[in-house]
Amino acid sequence: MSSPVVSQPDVGVVVVAAGAGVRAGPGEPKQFRPILGVPMLLRALRPFTGHPEVRQVVVALPPGYAERPPDWLGKLRGERLEFVSGRFGPLGAHSAS
Repeated sequence: MSSPVVSQPDVGVVVVAAGAGVRAGPGEPKQFRPILGVPMLLRALRPFTGHPEVRQVVVALPPGYAERPPDWLGKLRGERLEFVSGRFGPLGAHSAS
């Protein structure tokens, strides 16, 4: 008797990081700012990009950043990680509409 074939789940993750970060003050968007030397967005991505069951991660970025992300982020783009341009809304909850 053979055991049933168990297929890998198709897990995808959408990370919404398209806000302007205006409340964080002037400078680059807050999702690109470091915490103890590591950009906030990178901290958010690591659990998903390193997980064996996550097949794809899509990151919604502020307009213009999907085409020209920061160097550290651009190096991560690949088969499992892609960037899309989000839209700004009046609230963070509207950023990826």
